[in-house]
Amino acid sequence: MNMNEVQKKTAYEFGNRYLGPFLTAFACWLEDNVQADKISRLFFLSRDGYMMKKAYEGIFPYSNVECRYVYFSRKSLIRAAMYGCKDYKDFVELFNGRSRMSAQELLSYMNLSDDAKEAILRDHHLDLDKDINVAALSGNDEIRSIFEQYCDEIHQNAAIQFDLVEKYLLQEHMSGRVAVVDIGWHGSMQLYLEKIVRMSDKISAEISGYYVGINTCEGVLGITRGLLFNDQDLRNRPNVTCALGMYERLFQKPEGSTEGYTEDPDGTIRVIKGGGEGRDPEITECVERIQKGAMDCINQNMSHKPEEYLKLTKPLVDFGRNPGGKYFKLFDKFYIEDGEKNYYLPQKGLAKYSLSELKHDLHNSPWKTGFMKKAFGLPLPYIYVYSLISKK
Repeated sequence: MNMNEVQKKTAYEFGNRYLGPFLTAFACWLEDNVQADKISRLFFLSRDGYMMKKAYEGIFPYSNVECRYVYFSRKSLIRAAMYGCKDYKDFVELFNGRSRMSAQELLSYMNLSDDAKEAILRDHHLDLDKDINVAALSGNDEIRSIFEQYCDEIHQNAAIQFDLVEKYLLQEHMSGRVAVVDIGWHGSMQLYLEKIVRMSDKISAEISGYYVGINTCEGVLGITRGLLFNDQDLRNRPNVTCALGMYERLFQKPEGSTEGYTEDPDGTIRVIKGGGEGRDPEITECVERIQKGAMDCINQNMSHKPEEYLKLTKPLVDFGRNPGGKYFKLFDKFYIEDGEKNYYLPQKGLAKYSLSELKHDLHNSPWKTGFMKKAFGLPLPYIYVYSLISKK
């Protein structure tokens, strides 16, 4: 369904008033840090780095830092990093920073053949939709058994993926004092890239990371810096993480996620992209209007660098914490797709939910305060409710 003119205007306004100022702040903060850290090349990670790169290059077109937009995903990098797994302990460490994931997602990272997957379902009676507690993964005997049974196949497939990723990194000039730019939130992509670089005898790179917010997972060796929160000051973290999906979708390029890589006869590495919400035409049209408004804001108002750019983040952060009004309706049909569609906001009235359905949909929503606001419809401080449930 195409947007009508009123919806298009509303989306553009939201981008101009909320996203544009936020991206301005991020770009100016990024420039200050890359110059101080003497970074020679920035790698803006797909898909969340898309608008960050556009904003940075729009504001600093003559920067001495080279900018590249590169295609990685958690799946593509984990599958390559598994080449360095000597045992189950190494395998578990790849998921530092994660809290839960489905059994189906975990199996997808192992990159097994269809025959192997069928055998696992038959022999282990694995419920693919069941959530796995990642913090307890080291003591999960069932997953350990699967890993040890299929470790040879996992390693063989990981060797192929590692070779492709290594060639892709060389193709994109990942060398020297470089940094990744991503939305956040734990630095896992930086962790995987560091592991892959350490395994390679062809790549020499010191990798830093710049994020909207970062609570660095265990194992990351390089510098990590966050605009809104960081390891030294996490007080603002709940105000941001309550609306993760909102930030991620607004920053993203409208394309499918990176599934993997293939090599052409001439040695060129090409990216294999999947589908998902990145190609949903209804969502894409809305996001493109928002992003257009954001870039017009940047182009019209950036004749000089703002002195207090952190103030420019406040409108979008406040909207994520306490959404409402005409702009809130723009996100009604937004969802993420990870085996199933998980909508940002409730798709039916509160009275039609069972308690278990409500808990499931709230847990899987990438915008917790937005979900609660629409579900209950009352002017309550949902950020405080989120802060309480996120600590459990």
